[in-house]
Amino acid sequence: MANSAEIRARLATELRLDLIGPSYRDTALVNEVLPDPPSRWYLTGFLVPVDTPSRRKARDPQEEMDTAEQAGADDDETPDRGASNPRSLPSSMGLSLLVEPKTQALRVTCRWGEYHREESERDGGRKEVHWRREQRVVTCDVPLRAGPPIVLGDTDGLEIARHVRPTQVRDETGSRNVVAVSLFLVNRRTPSTDEFEDKATAFQAEIEIDIPASIVARSDLSGLDTSDDDARIADLHYRDVVDWAVGHNVSIEAEGDAENGKCRYIRTCWLPTTFVPRLVPGDIAGVELGMEALADAAAARNALETSQSFIATGSISSKHAYPVCPLAGGRLQPHCWPRLAAAPSASRTASRCWRMPGFSTRFG
Repeated sequence: MANSAEIRARLATELRLDLIGPSYRDTALVNEVLPDPPSRWYLTGFLVPVDTPSRRKARDPQEEMDTAEQAGADDDETPDRGASNPRSLPSSMGLSLLVEPKTQALRVTCRWGEYHREESERDGGRKEVHWRREQRVVTCDVPLRAGPPIVLGDTDGLEIARHVRPTQVRDETGSRNVVAVSLFLVNRRTPSTDEFEDKATAFQAEIEIDIPASIVARSDLSGLDTSDDDARIADLHYRDVVDWAVGHNVSIEAEGDAENGKCRYIRTCWLPTTFVPRLVPGDIAGVELGMEALADAAAARNALETSQSFIATGSISSKHAYPVCPLAGGRLQPHCWPRLAAAPSASRTASRCWRMPGFSTRFG
């Protein structure tokens, strides 16, 4: 039987397939055949040609009913249909990231699906129209210097636009020089007629950076210089959480090791997911943490008084397990809080000096 994590992963996959469509990783569906144009099947994840006129959509049915009620119309009367709103669809998407100044180029892989209209003859001479998917992949080296867009070969108009500029990023040791890079996949194909408009659209578009070694992580240093104890503790707990890139018209999926400054991969993602760590209460002798037992008012009062006494006296040793964040990988003992608040540049200093007396051997 599947566990809860596997069930949630399956639900997320089904949602992605329903809203966006298959990717190259979905081998069973990579060459799918649809009975209708893909724009009728999928709601997002595609790039239409830049010169495509704004589509128009019908007025929302709920909006029509609300308008009729406000006007006091009878049920037998048909409300006037107002002008439909223009619907602008995306023609580009991309990402921005920081790299080391010595980086000369990035290897970029673009993936998307193209759907081709096909006709087949059924019994009785009746023609049947369907759309067959083709997986497309183009890899190129993007020089990190100003220049015109890079046209992707054999794509009829897809290109990579870039913006490169030197900048600085702040870390624990001060400011350092880096290069800010923005890359966009742009659809500059010639729009097709209404009947064949999906032929010029790039579905399930994706950008992946294939050389992540020179990518610079960007940390949130908002808790570094603050005097707020909670902010400092939060800064310590999440010191290994960094941003590797930022998406434009799309989200980013990345996996890296902030401590070693290495990113395993970066790619765009239309339906982002994240791991939410489970907080597990520890087993502390003399302290009741069970919710059923704490439902009794007297038991809850006694547990609260006991916990306050333990914290005030600092009598809980480092072997006691306080609530743990598995993602961060450790615990922070309450008797460390005063020492943490007093330390210069407290949270980040503590992350480098976690073996000092009074600190737990594992930190969160």
